[in-house]
Amino acid sequence: MSGNGEEEKLAQKRALVTAKGKNYRNFALMAFTLLMVVVAAYFFNGRDEVSPAQVKGTIAAGSATGDEVKTPASELQTEVARFYDYIASDGLKMRYFLVKTKDGVVRSALDACDSCWPAGKGYRQDGDVMVCNNCRMRFALEKIGEVKGGCNPSPIANRVAEGQVSVKRSDLEAGRKFFDLKN
Repeated sequence: MSGNGEEEKLAQKRALVTAKGKNYRNFALMAFTLLMVVVAAYFFNGRDEVSPAQVKGTIAAGSATGDEVKTPASELQTEVARFYDYIASDGLKMRYFLVKTKDGVVRSALDACDSCWPAGKGYRQDGDVMVCNNCRMRFALEKIGEVKGGCNPSPIANRVAEGQVSVKRSDLEAGRKFFDLKN
């Protein structure tokens, strides 16, 4: 009988050890899941927002002079993108940005691209790059307006003269497909 009692004690110890192992695995799985939730929240919560300091203004279609929307060049700081809302005559809001790069060139692009525009998220600046808020691809400021297609910010032409940066309304209106998310 003593052999049977020892076998029973041994079986109880095995059951206890097995239960502790299962508890540890469950704890580890819960800890890992919590860590992943925290990481995901960090990367996706609020990072798609444009800084309020970067939104410079809203320009209604009727306030443009002729076919040009003008912005004082003095508003642009080197390597600080400034976002502008352009309101078309039918009320559609389109966003574009201007940025002066280290080489002194003023670059301009729609806040949309050929690839990710249906998501309607646009770009944000992170140091010397623009980052797509949808796919997270990064684009050097010096390439804005020079490289187009794919997820690159859709370039729009600008002209700098007499202290003003001019963008043609017709160029902004040509990009309306990127902002009319209803169609």
